[in-house]
Amino acid sequence: LLEDNVQYSETKNERDSLHDLVALLASITLAIKQVGAMVRRMGLPFAESNNPEELNKLANETWITCLLFSRTCCMLVSEDLEEPVAIEDEMQGQYAVVFDPLTGLADPPCEDRGAIFGIFRQLTRGPPRMDDVIQPGKQLIAAGYALYGAATTLMFSIGDGLHGFTLE
Repeated sequence: LLEDNVQYSETKNERDSLHDLVALLASITLAIKQVGAMVRRMGLPFAESNNPEELNKLANETWITCLLFSRTCCMLVSEDLEEPVAIEDEMQGQYAVVFDPLTGLADPPCEDRGAIFGIFRQLTRGPPRMDDVIQPGKQLIAAGYALYGAATTLMFSIGDGLHGFTLE
């Protein structure tokens, strides 16, 4: 489904880049599906319990694992980590991803739980730098959000409209 929403380019470099973007979005989708299942299993009472940090930690670890598995990222910045995760050379890709894997947890009256993410292209080859994620919003390659609930919904844009999916 994701590939149907990404237009293919003519040059090999553009095709490789698009292939990586599709792989990255697929990894994000997998993370969202897994966290959505956790939220449904644990339910709202868990989120309002004395220890919502456990669910937040699990969500963050799930996202990081899925993003690392994609081998498309150079840097990961999570709202739940004090420091960014710089990806090692052999696993490094060309995208810097900023994300909050589980929003709305700190606001108990709010029943909406979700995730937000943004994807930037690495500015220069080589080791990732903070400049790779501190870019103006107009430099975003893709951005999106998910809502966790009875059904998990994913919405994202790659600069050409908004694409929405209900994930099973």
